[in-house]
Amino acid sequence: HVMLRHLGLAGKVVIIDECHAYDAYMNVYLDRALNWLGAYGVPVVILSATLPASRRSELVRAYLNRKQAAQKEPWEVCRDYPLITYAKGDDVKTLPIKLTDPCRKAFLSTLTGTDVCSILQKELSGGGCAGVILNTVERAQTFAMELRNAGMSVMLLHSHFIATDRAALEAEILKRVGKNSDLSSRNGLVVVGTQVLEQSLDVDFDVLFTDLCPMDLLLQRIGRLHRHSAHDSIRPERLRIARCYVIDEPDGKLNAGSRAVYGDWLLLRTRALLPESVSIPEQIPDLVQSVYEEPDEELLRNDVFRNAYEKYKETLKGKKKRAKDFLLDDPPEDVADDIDDDEAETMLGLLSTSIKDTERRGEAAVRDSAFSIQTLVMMQYNDGMIGFLPWTGGNCLSSSHAPSDEEGRQIARQRLTLPYVFCVGENADRTIAELERRNMASIPEWQHSGWIEGELVLLLDESLHCELLDYNLWYDRNQGLLYEKKGD
Repeated sequence: HVMLRHLGLAGKVVIIDECHAYDAYMNVYLDRALNWLGAYGVPVVILSATLPASRRSELVRAYLNRKQAAQKEPWEVCRDYPLITYAKGDDVKTLPIKLTDPCRKAFLSTLTGTDVCSILQKELSGGGCAGVILNTVERAQTFAMELRNAGMSVMLLHSHFIATDRAALEAEILKRVGKNSDLSSRNGLVVVGTQVLEQSLDVDFDVLFTDLCPMDLLLQRIGRLHRHSAHDSIRPERLRIARCYVIDEPDGKLNAGSRAVYGDWLLLRTRALLPESVSIPEQIPDLVQSVYEEPDEELLRNDVFRNAYEKYKETLKGKKKRAKDFLLDDPPEDVADDIDDDEAETMLGLLSTSIKDTERRGEAAVRDSAFSIQTLVMMQYNDGMIGFLPWTGGNCLSSSHAPSDEEGRQIARQRLTLPYVFCVGENADRTIAELERRNMASIPEWQHSGWIEGELVLLLDESLHCELLDYNLWYDRNQGLLYEKKGD
């Protein structure tokens, strides 16, 4: 039904936000979508605060269906900021935007092999609030527990919460440290999270701690530090100067979890180019470009950097190559002009696909990673009745008949993405098969509900525990879904 999706875009304006967050694999699909949208003449607005110039050039050229020129045009090397780059016909122009607010300066300090908890306690000794952004859910959960054990007030946010819990947490975080927060709600609070804190949430921290990450994402995180000048008058004296602590490993090592998420090259480049302070937004373009531009020969004489860069380039190449397996053809020239029936039939051929795959794997085709497995989390009582998690409300449900529309709607809100370990390699198929087997044994009639037909339901016992594959799982309202390998 791809042609119907294209028809649905006719006459619309397409807005794509946070486009820097897409990886190389997804960018292939985005570029092809822009090929078609540009051919149709559909206006597209693409937004980012930290986009490398090379990627900006690729996006514009994709929309114009124009190949990369041998020599870069002036608009491609422009480093003004903030900047609007726009196409007027085939002509590309840039429009610098004059800043109305003064730049904000943040100082950076690197922590290696240091007790982050004790430093955080010291920073908040006179009041204020802190943000801690870590690169994996497991690190965030562990650190949040460490802070709680130290007697600190902590809110944790990551992707392994049930959707309803996550929405409630986001609302509470915005209330306590958002734009309209006050001294009483902010003081003493530590918000620990993963990449979900990088963007979209309009939060303001007095001090920030973050794992080392690529420069563009680091700047996104620093954007949550002293974000609103309205809070400057209530910040504790100790925290009147914006400071970001970058958590790194000693002896030149890189954290294993961070490497798995971002690879070595961008982490090494960011570490090497970390400034002592950064002026936002003034320095954003130069810092981002310095990490993403082609390295010079002198740098590549270093074996560590050369090996990391070669692996980075090979990874990008592999991602782009794999993406082409599911890619639509290029649009024909003059696709937006009037076409006859024969040309229309050709168009439909270009929009068709012969991909044979399961529905779940097909939905994951635009992500070059273990596809995510989403479940609906419910609780099964000892008598076989099914219930919602205690704090979510809702009535007990029978496992022997289909839920009503209202019940099905409420069940569908209990959505949670399983951790990576259940979605990678052969574990993905094993996880799906096991959950389908359990669902057919425990709640077969639920497949007759239009709201949850085809969904996987993860049934926890009355203590909110269950076993899945070789792991014990349990859900905690404050920590989200946790798991450990049996026998550990």
